Amino acid sequence: MKYLAYAKDKNSYYQIPLSGFIFDTNPVATEIAKITPKLQAAADILMSGLEPKWRELAQKANKEMRDLGLENIRAEVIKQVQAYLDAGGK
Repeated sequence: MKYLAYAKDKNSYYQIPLSGFIFDTNPVATEIAKITPKLQAAADILMSGLEPKWRELAQKANKEMRDLGLENIRAEVIKQVQAYLDAGGK
């Protein structure tokens, strides 16, 4: 009963700073479209455990995705998150 009372109490919870953040993909839609097939192909192989040389595969996929614009996506995420935090999480 104590646990249920605790779980129902709104004061038992706190909001993490990024809980309301929504990433706007429009500025980097082209880059996302380019890396998605590479990401999915690598993820399918890595998550299934089918590649004994998984580190090399991951490194190769990472390089290919960087060449296709991954760093632009990362920069945009950082820019938007910082703007969100600077605005007080709104």
